[in-house]
Amino acid sequence: LYKIFAKILKLNIKEVYYLLGLYFNKFIYLDYKGTIKFIDNIIVNNYEMWKIFFHGFVESCQCEEFYKKLKKHYVKAIEDKEINKEEVLNNFANVISLFYLNLKFDIKDDYLIQTTMRNKRFDILQYIPNKIYFNTRKMLEENHDNKSLETRERAINSWRYFYAIYYDKYKNTKEFSTNEKNLLKGFLNLVSFFNTINRDDKEMIIFSLKLYEKSDNVYIYYDFFNKLIDLFQTTENKKQMLNHVYNIYIEFIKMVSKYTIHTEVEAKKMISLLKDYISKNKLEEIKTTYFNTKQFDIYRSIDCDK
Repeated sequence: LYKIFAKILKLNIKEVYYLLGLYFNKFIYLDYKGTIKFIDNIIVNNYEMWKIFFHGFVESCQCEEFYKKLKKHYVKAIEDKEINKEEVLNNFANVISLFYLNLKFDIKDDYLIQTTMRNKRFDILQYIPNKIYFNTRKMLEENHDNKSLETRERAINSWRYFYAIYYDKYKNTKEFSTNEKNLLKGFLNLVSFFNTINRDDKEMIIFSLKLYEKSDNVYIYYDFFNKLIDLFQTTENKKQMLNHVYNIYIEFIKMVSKYTIHTEVEAKKMISLLKDYISKNKLEEIKTTYFNTKQFDIYRSIDCDK
């Protein structure tokens, strides 16, 4: 069967090359050296067919053994900016995220991520944080052992790394594309994984909040606010996090007022938590912010007496 398929490949039928990529694991099992030799040859001598092979390959193939074996193929795909179909880039980002989470490389030593950065492939990079987010959630649901903490830490480190780069790139930008907004707003999803919030996290969260629009799903706001409350409630670093959470909260109040989002229940819970840690002046500033943004029900409910 493999020999028959090998003959068909010589006919340069696009669908056949796509299937070669899609079922690459099977062909490797049948003839490891022959299959590797074949794709190494077409990347040089039949590049258009190689691109079709690669489309199928990233859709299905995430075997860790290929991280080094197929390095030149991954690098070529990153360097070729004509490989730009959204579906292919999305799948490629998924492969990169799984390699990062499973192979335990330091992110600065990961040639896939670093090559993507050097080539400024933001069309690939925009998908990686969310892919790491969803793959981490899946891995944590499947693993209830000691690896869970390590997986969580690797995910958090990667997000902080990526978003520091994104923040530096976009912080002075006036207008954003839809993809750029979605990328930057995605940082709010990550709060549920954090066990603390540092100064850089605070800056990125506030930056992300300012990008939200009326067309966004309002449940994103509620979800983020509840995650922030839970984080502050459970953290052992309340004093360390206090100013960061307070600044985020002030910005959140201003943001939700623009879109008639009702957060009375959540606000009372947050204020109750903060009240034991912040000064009366800061509590009054929260109350004033609610007044200035015309959220009068919450404003009237705040008692600034300690």
